[in-house]
Amino acid sequence: MRILRGLEEAKHHIASRGNIESDAVPEAVAKGIEDIFGRAMSPAEVVTYILEEVRLRGDAAVKELSRRIDGVDYDNLEVDREDMERAYDSLPEELRDAMGTASRRIASFAKASLPKSWYDETTGLGETVAPLERVGVYIPGGTAAYPSTVLMTVVTARSAGVDEIVMCTPVRGAQSDVVLAAAYAAGVDRVFRIGGAQAIAAMAYGTESVPAVHKICGPGNIFVTLAKKLVFGAVGIDGIFGPTETMIIADEHADPRICAADLIGQAEHDVMASPAMATDSEALAGKVTAEMEQQMETLERREIARGAVDGQGVIFIVDNLDQAVEIANLFAPEHLTLLVKDPWALKPKVRHAGALFLGRHSGEVLGDYIAGPSHTIPTHGTARFASYLGSDQFVKRFPVVSLNESDADDLIKPAAVLARAEGLTAHARAVELRKEQRDLSSQMNDSTDITKLMLSQVREALPYAGVDPPEVLAQRSGISEDRIVKLNGNENLYGASPKVARALAAYNAYNIYPDPRQGRLREVLAGYTGSEPERIVAGVGSDEIIDLLLRLFVGPGDQVIRFTPGFEMYSTFTHLVGGRMVSIPLDETFDVDIEKARQAADHVDAKVLFLTSPNNPTGNLFSEDTVRSLLQSNILVVVDEAYYEFSKTTMAHLLSEYPNLVVLRTFSKWAGLAGLRLGYGIMSPEVAERMLVIKPPYNVSIAAEIGLYASLEDKDLLLSRVDEIVRQRDARFRRLQGMTGLAPVPSHANFILCRIQGGNGMYVYEELAKRGIFVRYYNNPQLQDYVRISVGLPEHNQALVEALQDILS
Repeated sequence: MRILRGLEEAKHHIASRGNIESDAVPEAVAKGIEDIFGRAMSPAEVVTYILEEVRLRGDAAVKELSRRIDGVDYDNLEVDREDMERAYDSLPEELRDAMGTASRRIASFAKASLPKSWYDETTGLGETVAPLERVGVYIPGGTAAYPSTVLMTVVTARSAGVDEIVMCTPVRGAQSDVVLAAAYAAGVDRVFRIGGAQAIAAMAYGTESVPAVHKICGPGNIFVTLAKKLVFGAVGIDGIFGPTETMIIADEHADPRICAADLIGQAEHDVMASPAMATDSEALAGKVTAEMEQQMETLERREIARGAVDGQGVIFIVDNLDQAVEIANLFAPEHLTLLVKDPWALKPKVRHAGALFLGRHSGEVLGDYIAGPSHTIPTHGTARFASYLGSDQFVKRFPVVSLNESDADDLIKPAAVLARAEGLTAHARAVELRKEQRDLSSQMNDSTDITKLMLSQVREALPYAGVDPPEVLAQRSGISEDRIVKLNGNENLYGASPKVARALAAYNAYNIYPDPRQGRLREVLAGYTGSEPERIVAGVGSDEIIDLLLRLFVGPGDQVIRFTPGFEMYSTFTHLVGGRMVSIPLDETFDVDIEKARQAADHVDAKVLFLTSPNNPTGNLFSEDTVRSLLQSNILVVVDEAYYEFSKTTMAHLLSEYPNLVVLRTFSKWAGLAGLRLGYGIMSPEVAERMLVIKPPYNVSIAAEIGLYASLEDKDLLLSRVDEIVRQRDARFRRLQGMTGLAPVPSHANFILCRIQGGNGMYVYEELAKRGIFVRYYNNPQLQDYVRISVGLPEHNQALVEALQDILS
């Protein structure tokens, strides 16, 4: 360790440090470049060549470069998920437990530091914080394995709500196994066997195998660092990081053994690491130097540590601790540890540090592995302007401006003055025109704009895209109402039980309010479901139960999870209570990626998760194992069983085992009571009691109650109709499956989702409408060219099949 005395020597030393991405490389590396590429090249030239090759040739370039540079030859660049799971399962239990502890602490810190969206109604200004969609993580190979870096980056990104995480790492032997295990534990979506600059290029530009990401994070050697710098702009990066560095400020009270151990702990990373200490005790400096020599004798990586200590190690001896802090602020070290008698007294003076550790108990190595904050930290003085890789780096922020009329009027004149001062008269006219048009409109209609009194989330809400009634469909198609075939609403076209109309006509007390506690109604529903009355709450359709649940559990900024494609009203109700919807796409078979769902539930700090089973609009069921897995998280899981009677599959038997489960049902689909609007939820008694408190006092009409009682008296008839609908559904599925140009999806509900192949979805939908047959059309990215077809009466189903045969021919 070099000994430097006084402030001036320290300043000169710090000012003489080179650049992070310096082209100066060891002779062996320079020779290696010449051997591989056939001529002498600087690292910058090598990286520029690699980036261009991968950008132009994709996987072929990645594989060729991996052979030439790393000496590895892979047919398949992607690591099988089974290999990751095997690597994790093979870990010692103690190591798995350590990873779990670290992950929980990292997630907790990341969530606590995550910025929140906000909006101020009084000013009309706010900010939306949205997670990045896809992030790439680079984990180096080299002389050590870095599972801790996997956890620090991936868990932090997951906690910020990132949808997909891709990882590139050179896969070589036993060291790689622990990295793959950490990737599995942290929830990486896809891992690729790619190292060096070619990995950065693949993630930045995308290849046939590797998807292009929106941000790249993670450390690496000079080639990785230069590659990140050059792709910045095409993709975001976490920063430009050099070799690790640590600085200790110590006084006479510091333990020289701890000082030495902390310095060596960073020195063993890399021969280019920079261990440094500043102290006002010359005696301590001598003891630390001697202690470092003794400790390095028994170190497994002593050659690396000694290279760092001899090359960059330095002890600054100063007159007082204020000078030590001044040196630290000039150095702006990656890690700064205060091993002084009163570290909290010194803390306010620290201006520049990647991470700060106070006192002997807060060892920097704990920060490396398990304390909680990410250990990806700015180096080489960049802590003067850069921050560590926190959860805020995995979100993007954009301002929201929604001014009211009065505030806008106050700002129009100064805005126009500034615009004209810049010579931008069109800018000035753009703001002035708003007031002129509004004044003109006000002269024509002097009514008050009541909408400005509404909440912003109400003003921004979109209407539910419901289905039109037969009379409207008749007008649209020009076909008489009695000839309309309505297969777009998932309605029971057999109608209600004949007893319903008689019961409604016979009742003569419509002038009396129904029971606000729903006493008889809950008892009858309990008898039908086999549950207990205290677990049941009825609503105006199951939609009202959804709304009430969100009012109970979700506040402004809270997150709610749903799966897509799915029922859109979950998003609408979430928005109305000020919550934020997190949408998780179903996989290509419309099933839940349970690992991704669990990660979202655990890491985005959501309050509620919705799962529709059978799902609408896909019609598929989700397994009990899937539901049990979701229920393990600390989150309310709502299983919407609107189509239960058609599937005969329920999760209600799990209610006594999981108090965080709610099951929703409805009488709209199977009993033909869509027009009377009656749904219900089965839940824990505690949740049900709170629901009864906040619901409108007489929410379920007496007509709906009467319809329910009459329907259950005729239950056998109605269930026989359900059986007939299921038979019709399965028969129609087989007919559709046998028709060229159609790809129906197996269904457990009273509808079938069907893809129209060849990009003809809209054409087929419109041709059916011309014939008076109405189905539900989908044209979003997940359901490109799909239609959802309700099961109607036999004659309706036959008319549909014949029309499709005619259209497709």
